[in-house]
Amino acid sequence: LNQLLILFANAEDFDYEPTGGAGGDDGLDGLARQGGVPGFEGPVGFQFKWLWDGIHKGNKAAQITDSLKRAASKFDFLRHWILITPHDLTPKEREWLLAQSPRAELAVHHWGQARIESLLRECAPKLFARYYPHEAAAAGLGGPRAISTGPGGFAIGSVETLKLVQRWTVFLNPPPPD
Repeated sequence: LNQLLILFANAEDFDYEPTGGAGGDDGLDGLARQGGVPGFEGPVGFQFKWLWDGIHKGNKAAQITDSLKRAASKFDFLRHWILITPHDLTPKEREWLLAQSPRAELAVHHWGQARIESLLRECAPKLFARYYPHEAAAAGLGGPRAISTGPGGFAIGSVETLKLVQRWTVFLNPPPPD
C-alpha cells in the first residue's frame, strides 16, 4: 500500500513518506506531514491493518486503538488518521471507529476496498486490471485474460497471481505434521 500511496501522492502533488517498519511502528505506516491530501486539511497519517469482520471487537479493536493512541502521542501535529483495511466497514464498525479519536483535533477516517480499488483505477490502472480484472473490464480499462477462480473464490487474472494465491493458501493452511 505504501507504493500505491506514493503513486497517489505523485498524482495529487503532495509529499508522502513511508514510516516505521513491519510490525514495530508508532501507529503509522505512512505520513503526509505537510498535508495536501485531497479532501483533508493538515497532516495525515495512514495505518494499514489486514483485518476484516468485526474490527470493533476483541483483539482487532485493541490493535486499532493501540495504533491510534501511539500515533496520536508520537505525532501530536496530526489532524487526520486514516485506517486502511482490505474491506469496507459495516455501519457498526464505522460508527465504532470514528468514535475512537483520543484528541478532539484528530479526526479518524477509514479507507477500505472501494477506496483501494479507486486509487488503483486512478493511479495504477495496469495493477487494477491485474488484481480486479472484472471491475477493470467494466470500467473500460482492459478485459480479463484467462480468468479463473482460485482459492477462496478470488478472480485470477494471470498465472503469477494464481501461483501467489496458492503459496499463501499453503502458508496460511499448512499440512498437518506427520
